[in-house]
Amino acid sequence: MDCKGVRENLLAYLDGEVSGEERAAIEAHLAGCEDCAAELEALRALQGDLWDVIPAGLEPLRLPGAASARIQARLERARERQ
Repeated sequence: MDCKGVRENLLAYLDGEVSGEERAAIEAHLAGCEDCAAELEALRALQGDLWDVIPAGLEPLRLPGAASARIQARLERARERQ
């Protein structure tokens, strides 16, 4: 898996929403790519910060698949412009 594929799947990876095969491919890539590993750590930190401000017992919000895909696409376009 290349950087683009990994970055598109990092949130799903963090949430445990990737297949075993995808998880293995992502982990293999992360082991050799400092940039993607750093992005994963930044996402983990952000996720931790968010959980610090979300009231205890609040159920996580699950977006419909189409909304999640649109958000991911916008994030990817923003990264490409940087």
